[in-house]
Amino acid sequence: MKKIVKQNKKYIIILLIVFSIFFVLKLINNFEIFSPLDNYVGNCFKGIYNPSNEIFLSLMSDFLGFYIPIAILVCLLVMFSKKIYFKIQFTSYMFTIVVLTITKNIIQRQRPTMNALASIDTYSFPSGHTLTSFVFYYLLAYILSANESKKTKLACNIIATIIVTTVAMSRLYLNVHYITDILGALIIGSIILKIIKNIVKNKYERKLLWKKH
Repeated sequence: MKKIVKQNKKYIIILLIVFSIFFVLKLINNFEIFSPLDNYVGNCFKGIYNPSNEIFLSLMSDFLGFYIPIAILVCLLVMFSKKIYFKIQFTSYMFTIVVLTITKNIIQRQRPTMNALASIDTYSFPSGHTLTSFVFYYLLAYILSANESKKTKLACNIIATIIVTTVAMSRLYLNVHYITDILGALIIGSIILKIIKNIVKNKYERKLLWKKH
């Protein structure tokens, strides 16, 4: 554990700084500082709102953000002889959920209250669908393409980007998050992903039989 902390010290510090900034904003009740940006983006999505898209995007958000990751975890457990892939993805997924839950309950930012298209009783910051999707899909692309060509790596990352973007945009369209919830999720997700990648590279490199590039 000490070795992991030492190797990721700067990223852990950055993560704590991000938490501290939003916690201070919560204490002084000053999330209104983000209102111009949140309102502008929110109004942009209201301008393209179409009732016929609501059910589709709601299902898409839940499938890409929850059901498909669960299905992929089952496939990694059942179909791959190397259980290390499942172990990495499952542990990372659960760790991300723990960080998400703690952050939501510490920050306690209320969700948008005007014209919400979905009824959700959890806190708003950060976007859970976006955060878990970001870490899950980019990590999956990272470990599955580790031995592949640069073109394959790029293709995997493009697919991950499309999925994460779709999830993030659907949360904004459904008006269940502010744009700053999405941005916060991406920032926190980037730091978590970097920490996990460092752990995977240092602890599981031989088991994954990665090539030295």
